[in-house]
Amino acid sequence: MPVSSPAAAGGGGGVSWRSGSAIVDGVETGFHVLKIIGYSRTKDVPNGKRIESRPFRVGGSTWHVRYYPNGGNSGVIDFLSLYLHLEDTFNKAVKTQVKISLLDQDGKPVPSSALSPKSVNFSDDTPIVVVPPSDMHRHFGDLLLSKEGADVKFRVRKRKFHAHRSVLAARSPVFKKVLLGLMKEGASINTIPIDDMEN
Repeated sequence: MPVSSPAAAGGGGGVSWRSGSAIVDGVETGFHVLKIIGYSRTKDVPNGKRIESRPFRVGGSTWHVRYYPNGGNSGVIDFLSLYLHLEDTFNKAVKTQVKISLLDQDGKPVPSSALSPKSVNFSDDTPIVVVPPSDMHRHFGDLLLSKEGADVKFRVRKRKFHAHRSVLAARSPVFKKVLLGLMKEGASINTIPIDDMEN
């Protein structure tokens, strides 16, 4: 069950949603992609409060993902929690094997969040994963503050701000074209002037 980060799960706003399923050797398999667009805004949801995905169908049953941006209870307040919830009721337990993959904004797996498949018995509503909060912003912040490896500067009036060409290129197609395109041509930009902004 891939989950990507970073609008509220289950929100509309023109976001496309995908689900898929198949029957293999009498066992039904499926996947559901849950996009969390605007992850930082979901962190305003208090501990123990959830946002639910839209319902989806796998194995003839209706499911949805319960997303707790600040943990499902006070014991995991520094984490985000995901629960796979079975909407239908059965006289006997429904057993599943669940795998969750966290994807970045480009749809690529985040290796540090990979989890092995986990068997879940849906006779109770068991949390399937508790994911620690991303600390990528802290790593980028530390890199920026240290200026280590900084290879480009922004000039705003008389002040200069150090930056990393590869990080800018990864985050912005405009910077990618300007900063990496010129490198291929043998040119190099070391200082980028910003004239319409005050520091």
